[in-house]
Amino acid sequence: MRYFSSFGLYGDYALFESLLYDFGYVPNHYDIIGFSSGALSALQYAMQRIVNKQRVGRVILLSPLLYTHHISSDSVLNIAGFDSDLITSFKRNVENLDSKNNTQIITHVSFESFAREFSHINIYTLWNLFKKACIHSYKKDKLKYHTTLYKQLGFHITDDIMRLDSHNNKECRVFTQFEKLTTLRNLWDIHAIDLEKIEKKSQKFVVFIAENDRITNSKLISKYLSQFGICYILKGRNHILQRVANKRA
Repeated sequence: MRYFSSFGLYGDYALFESLLYDFGYVPNHYDIIGFSSGALSALQYAMQRIVNKQRVGRVILLSPLLYTHHISSDSVLNIAGFDSDLITSFKRNVENLDSKNNTQIITHVSFESFAREFSHINIYTLWNLFKKACIHSYKKDKLKYHTTLYKQLGFHITDDIMRLDSHNNKECRVFTQFEKLTTLRNLWDIHAIDLEKIEKKSQKFVVFIAENDRITNSKLISKYLSQFGICYILKGRNHILQRVANKRA
C-alpha cells in the first residue's frame, strides 16, 4: 500500500484503518490511499503509475481536498453555508493582507468559506487571491498556520504540543509536523489528472466523504466523483471522518 498523508500530518492512516476494515477494504501492496490534500497526491501517483504501465490496485480517497474550481467551470459558486463570523473576518482582513494589524490566518483548507464571500469575483482571480492569502498567512506565523489548520481538520492540538512535535495520544497516534513553504505551494501545482483513465486502469475507485464536512463542498464533490466509482457519504462525521458528538440543547 502507498499512503499519502495530509499536509502537516504523518501517521494519520491510523485514523482510517478501522473504517476501511469495516467497509471491507483491507489494503494490499498495490492500493493507493490518500487523505485530504494527500488524496491529490494519491491521484497524481496513480496517474504516474498508469503512464508508466505499472499495476494500480484500488485508489481510495479519504475526504479528498478538491477545490470547487477544479470541478466547476461556473464563475458563480454554489457553496454550502459556513460560519458567518469567519466569513466576516475574511472580508475585513483579506483586503489588506500585508497589514501588520492583520491577525486572520487563512489556510489552504479555507477555500469554500473564502469563495462564498467573494463569489462575485472571477473564479481565477479569486483563486489567485486565495493562494496569496494562504502564503501570506504561512509566512506571517507558521505555528499559528499549522495550529489553525489542525483545528479546522477536527483535531484538538495545543500550541505546546505543536512546538514539541510530540505524540498526540488522544488522536489515534497521529503525529504533527511543520511543512515547508514549497510543500504548500505544491498543493496547487496539480498536473492533469484523468479520472476516467484511473477508473479504467485501477482495480477500483473508492471515495469516503463526510456529509457535513465544513471544509469541502461534500455534495458537489460526491456528485462529481461518483461518476468514476463508489462514493460513501458518511453521516455525523467531520473531515477526518471521525464521529461528531451530538450537542444537546
